[in-house]
Amino acid sequence: MKRARFAETLQALAHQQVEFIVVGMAAGVLQGVPLTTLDIDIVHRRTPENVARLLGVLSALKAVVRVLELTMLLEVKRRAGRPKDLAVLPFLEATIAEIAKNG
Repeated sequence: MKRARFAETLQALAHQQVEFIVVGMAAGVLQGVPLTTLDIDIVHRRTPENVARLLGVLSALKAVVRVLELTMLLEVKRRAGRPKDLAVLPFLEATIAEIAKNG
């Protein structure tokens, strides 16, 4: 497993003036919560200019995006069984059905 490059990533985003906020557990860790996280989640402003800057940073960092298949995501959410996970099941099921219908 490659080592996480959180500081490098955040510095590059800031240097290129990407508008973003850190969310998820990383936000807590950055504010002193005594836990560890293996990922960093950000929310970026979705203007064309900002997205272009974000893509530039991701390209420069040679970022690789790995995405869980929808059918597996559905199963993971089902098994988790938390209210927030169960709430998204209809959306996942509908999207899977739509993709299957339209190819």
